[in-house]
Amino acid sequence: MNFYRNIKSSEFQHILSNDALKGSSLAADGGDDMIDFLVTNTKQKHYLAHCDEVVEAKDPFGTINKYTDHTTKVFAHVNLSLAADSPVIKDHAQFIKELSSSILSQPLLDDGYLVT
Repeated sequence: MNFYRNIKSSEFQHILSNDALKGSSLAADGGDDMIDFLVTNTKQKHYLAHCDEVVEAKDPFGTINKYTDHTTKVFAHVNLSLAADSPVIKDHAQFIKELSSSILSQPLLDDGYLVT
């Protein structure tokens, strides 16, 4: 497994919290105010504990739009929680489950056209 450095720890902590790295199974302080993320092929313990469940996609478009609305920074919270597999993931678990179900409920697209 490889580590990839891709965010300043001060930015990470600003987005999630000062304690977001505590208990993380995929992120570590890489020094020089940077965080290293471990790339893995399996679901990790905090994801499995809080997000590994199928829920009904009640409002798929609303959920996907909330995730992609960059003014809210929901995408940043969700992505960093997942990347770090930190205990902070539990704060976003319901949304992560809804987002996953919402994405899976939509038709598959290929180059922007509906695949039929």
